Amino acid sequence: MPQKLNVGHAGVGSITFLRPLLLNLLGARYQANDGTGAGSATPATNALLGGQGDYMTTEFDQIIQHVPAGPLESYALVSN
Repeated sequence: MPQKLNVGHAGVGSITFLRPLLLNLLGARYQANDGTGAGSATPATNALLGGQGDYMTTEFDQIIQHVPAGPLESYALVSN
């Protein structure tokens, strides 16, 4: 069985919590980092920057400043 990834989210029931559930249907196995949210993606982003998480799904404007600076990598951008 593949290793589970630690995912950051804004809290149970938030969109950043539900997106990894959808990825789970595609085979991505994860373990939610409880307590990284509190209703905002900011604590989850800080946990990710601090090395306490492996990935998160979030809105573009909340994370883009960290991608060119180097500490984070962006793997996908979805828009409509």
